[in-house]
Amino acid sequence: MKIILNTRGTGEDITPQLQAFMEYVNSGILSSNPLVQAIDQRVNEVKQNEEARLSYMTLELKLRDAHKEGVAEGRAEGKAEGKFENLLENVKSLMKSIPCDAKRAMDLLNVPEATRGKILVQL
Repeated sequence: MKIILNTRGTGEDITPQLQAFMEYVNSGILSSNPLVQAIDQRVNEVKQNEEARLSYMTLELKLRDAHKEGVAEGRAEGKAEGKFENLLENVKSLMKSIPCDAKRAMDLLNVPEATRGKILVQL
């Protein structure tokens, strides 16, 4: 089971144990709460374990790389979508100004065959 907590939240109906945990996460304040003590001990053990630190650092680097790739993909998709929207608008504009049908407008604009069906669906 996974529990997601907003440790910056202002919920007032939480247990003192959970409040102590959230203070620990937010500020590093170590209370006398047994749960917080146990978590802090485990955190320190992991920090001292070179293999665990290396594993964590490697994971962090992989997450950063994945994030960068995701941003690049999103930008590429947005750019492609923008090009399609411009092409669609150009087809519509040409159909009105000449006037002509969609096939003729796409021929005049040299719209690739692979894109024509998608444009026809949008018209």
